[in-house]
Amino acid sequence: MADESALRSDHLTWAALLARWVEFAQASLAIPEGSEGSRWRASVAAIIETQAVTMALAQIGDLDRAERALARDRAEILLTRSAAAIGRAWRGTVMSAELLALLEDGRRALRRSAWAGARCFVLAARGSRTVPSLSSEGGGEGEGDLYAMREGTVAQGGQVIAWWIDRAPPRFAAPLDVEERAIDEPVQIYRQSDGSDVVMPFDGDPVAGQPLLERVTAVTGG
Repeated sequence: MADESALRSDHLTWAALLARWVEFAQASLAIPEGSEGSRWRASVAAIIETQAVTMALAQIGDLDRAERALARDRAEILLTRSAAAIGRAWRGTVMSAELLALLEDGRRALRRSAWAGARCFVLAARGSRTVPSLSSEGGGEGEGDLYAMREGTVAQGGQVIAWWIDRAPPRFAAPLDVEERAIDEPVQIYRQSDGSDVVMPFDGDPVAGQPLLERVTAVTGG
C-alpha cells in the first residue's frame, strides 16, 4: 500500500509539473517582441526539458543498478543538448540568473545521481566511541561500494562511520548505537594532527589529514 501511495504521489507531482510547463509554454507566446522576448521564447523547450531531466534524476535510485548508468548517460545527453540550445538563444548577452540557476541545478542533479541509493550509518551516541570490526556473519553483501571506519577508530557522535551503495547494510561485531540514513552523496572524513576532523564530499579534492573511511572489498571481521 505504501508503494502505491508513493506512486500516486509521483504521478500527482508530475501532473502538476506538466500543467505548470504547459502554462509556461502558453504564456511564452504572449512575451512581447524584442530581443529578450525572442530569447525566452527560443528557450522554452530547453527549459522544460532541463527541468524534467532534473526531476527524473532525483528518482534514479528507483531504477535497478544495471539501468542507472544508461539513465545517467541519457540524462547527460539531454542536459547538454538543452544547455546548448539555451546558450545559442542567449549568445552575445548576459543570461538571466534564473536560467543560470536552472542549468546548475541540472548539473548538480547529474553529479548526485552517481550516488543514487547511497545510505550511511551515523554514530548516534553522544561523545566518542571506538568503532568495532565489521561482522563476518552476514551484512555488507552486494556488488556495490562499501566504505567504513577501520576497527579501533575513535568516532565522534553524529559522524558518518560507514556508507554504502548497492550493498546490504554492514553489521558490527560488537554493539554500536548507529542511525541509518539516506544520503544525497557520501563524505570522506580527514583526521587532523590535532585530533579534529574535516568532512568533505567524497569526490571532492582531498585535504591534509588521515582519511577515516576506507573501502571494504570483503567483510572479514570477527
